[in-house]
Amino acid sequence: MLSCQQFYDVVVIDEIQMIGDPFRGDAWTQALLGVQAKELHLCGEESVVGLVERLADSCQDQFILHRYQRLTPLRIADSSLKGDLSQVRRGDCLVTFSRNNIYALKKAIQEATNLRVGMAYGGLPPEVREREAQMFNRGSQVEGEGGYDVLVGSDAIGMGLNLKIKRVIFQSLHKFDGRNEVPLSTSQIKQIGGRAGRFGILPKTDQSTAPDGRPRLKTTEEGGTIGEVLTLNESDMSLLRHSMAAPFEKIHRAVLKAPFTTVEGLARRAPLGVRYSSLLELRRTLTLTRPEYAIGDEKNAASIADALQHILPLSLAERDLFCSAPAGARNTLAIATLQQWAHAHAHRRQVDFIGWLRHENIEQTIQSIESSVKPNSSSTATSSQPKKPNSKNQLRVERIHNETLLRLESIHKCLVLYLWLAFRLPESFVHFDRCQELKLRTETVLGIGLNSIP
Repeated sequence: MLSCQQFYDVVVIDEIQMIGDPFRGDAWTQALLGVQAKELHLCGEESVVGLVERLADSCQDQFILHRYQRLTPLRIADSSLKGDLSQVRRGDCLVTFSRNNIYALKKAIQEATNLRVGMAYGGLPPEVREREAQMFNRGSQVEGEGGYDVLVGSDAIGMGLNLKIKRVIFQSLHKFDGRNEVPLSTSQIKQIGGRAGRFGILPKTDQSTAPDGRPRLKTTEEGGTIGEVLTLNESDMSLLRHSMAAPFEKIHRAVLKAPFTTVEGLARRAPLGVRYSSLLELRRTLTLTRPEYAIGDEKNAASIADALQHILPLSLAERDLFCSAPAGARNTLAIATLQQWAHAHAHRRQVDFIGWLRHENIEQTIQSIESSVKPNSSSTATSSQPKKPNSKNQLRVERIHNETLLRLESIHKCLVLYLWLAFRLPESFVHFDRCQELKLRTETVLGIGLNSIP
């Protein structure tokens, strides 16, 4: 976590275009404007250049712009895969936008090919996504190196992962936004599609075909892959071509979180017993900003506030803290857990973390995955290598139900929630080391579970 109290010589902030995201942009804005550093280096899309320049000018800071060109070309394929998953090849990354679609696509690819398939999506812990990315980077380049040949992922592959992708293949260019199926934005398509082809990921080669007889993507003289972007179905190719050729949509406003002091002021003037979620909504409605700023979306915080409304006594500052905690309002386990922990803190008791583990059968769930890994002496492969269809491994992993993986993801989110609160309320959340140990074990078994999905 970036400290705004410490002084740095140089700070680098990646994906600065996220400053305009209504849900998370305030973290980038706080880092950009609040960090104390001699030099601040920002990396990101062309779309945010004008906004950052205006913000720098308002702070009387010097603004220097460097534009860089891709070291490897990126091209749009002449046609889609025409729905034929047997045309998927090593180094491909298929992109889809729901957890169930990711699982189904992995299974379909493995049935249509003899390729090993990894997965990366937003519901997974960052540590697990990074591990899946490393396995893909190892296996996608050279056969026999272990790892995954192909990656299936969500838009989570667009940021934060160093991936050696040769082709990005969109399963669809539409995404469910919680209410409707909507087209991806130009920025999203360009961001994800731009992951194809990375400088230096392949050795120089004159071969025009791969060992399996399929065409090999051309390489530059320096050895970087010429990235390729396409869709699974031909009906999406027109939108892909249009979006990839379009300029980035400019970002005009940096997202802010209104300060807590504004809620305090509203609470002093509001009727006794007013709901905290109402104060948050009122703050958003009444807060005025300069043209280059906007107040972020606080629907998740308001939902948490309603879930905690009955918990007394909590000070206004404590309520604000719990509403800012990393708990998704739609995650029933996380919300129920947060209610339990907030109640304990409100009554000045230490949170019964060990009791929570027993009540939710946390250790039993983790141990059930750990015990599903059984020795198999008939092979010399290592446990770090994912199963290849129709092959044996030294460690045999029993099939794990998807619902168990979903519960593990929720458990991990609760453990992260505990650690987040322990940093801020150490007198109530005292089992930091125990929680950290369980978090690491959960990440390990999640990786095992992903590998077990057929």
